[in-house]
Amino acid sequence: MRIIVADGDPRTFSALRILFGCEPGLEIVGETTSASRLVELAGDLEPDVVLLDWKLKGRLDGTLLSDLRNTLPQAHIIAMSGRPESEREAIYAGADAFVSKAEPASALIAQVKSLVAGDQIGELARGPADDR
Repeated sequence: MRIIVADGDPRTFSALRILFGCEPGLEIVGETTSASRLVELAGDLEPDVVLLDWKLKGRLDGTLLSDLRNTLPQAHIIAMSGRPESEREAIYAGADAFVSKAEPASALIAQVKSLVAGDQIGELARGPADDR
């Protein structure tokens, strides 16, 4: 599974490269700190999953997810944030799943693996849909 990471903190890339480097079948193929670059990068690399820092700089107008969906209709978008209260906003805006950066790394791996296995998107990170 090909993954692009879009996060405002470049240190996140190093941590995720180490984390995903230990997981067979999961490969980070691109990284960016810019929302404006993300859509272009996604179109060029055609990832299966986009890990998106929910407060990524450069695209606060709410069109980023829409643009990603137009570019990559089959890709799964997992929003990440250090603010767990952002989950509802991210899911409402169209993210397939949400993982809090405060959770252990295993939560992110589990969420991505659930996509690989074809499980219900977001089931591991979000719980039952009727809780929202």
